[in-house]
Amino acid sequence: MMLRKWISLLSIVDKEELALHLGVPSNIPEQQFENLIFNQLLIAASNPEIQKSFRTWSPSILIALAQCGQLRSALCNSSYEEQLHHDHPHCSHHPCHRETQILAGALRSSQSNLLNALEDGRRLQAALAESERLFQDAAAARDELRGRLLSTENEGAALRDRVSDLEEESQRIQMALEQSERDRDQSVQLGEILSDRVGELEHELLLHRSRYDAALERLRTYEDVVAWGGANDAAASAAPPPDPPTPTPA
Repeated sequence: MMLRKWISLLSIVDKEELALHLGVPSNIPEQQFENLIFNQLLIAASNPEIQKSFRTWSPSILIALAQCGQLRSALCNSSYEEQLHHDHPHCSHHPCHRETQILAGALRSSQSNLLNALEDGRRLQAALAESERLFQDAAAARDELRGRLLSTENEGAALRDRVSDLEEESQRIQMALEQSERDRDQSVQLGEILSDRVGELEHELLLHRSRYDAALERLRTYEDVVAWGGANDAAASAAPPPDPPTPTPA
């Protein structure tokens, strides 16, 4: 596999780690970034100081390095390979065996990472189950709240209808009050008219009473006159005739 192609196929995480190991800034354009990685790896292939750091690199990068012919020999001559060989002295010094040891070490590291990932997966699965339970509880609470909301909306609709009825009744009462006010005003006006008429009638009554009293007085006077005249007539008829007048001498 060509080195440039291998660099382009690295994941973002591996690229960032590789940049950290090789001292390459990651906040530059991708093409410039890959070119710097390429140049630094070529330097690492012949620089023992950089090769010493191989043992701290992640297994995914080491496996990729072992597959790249331009870096295989540098990797096999690194202190990381020497450490592996020291741990397994029965292995041959043939390059293929050294590559196998490197790949085996990377594989063991990958297996350990896989076990850790599986453990993390089990924890995540348990957390997911707990999240699912919480979600179901939340869904049940949501349904309950929806039921309460629907009940509240129904109560609100009933209250709105009641308020509408009360408003209509209030309008009818207001109209009745206004009609009562108008009737009261008319009654007051009619009372004033009747009061004036009563005053007029009282005045006429007093006038007629005065006339009646005057007529009654005249009637009484006439009766007295009549009575007096009758008494005189009776007295005159009962008295002797008067003496004839004495002739006056000539």
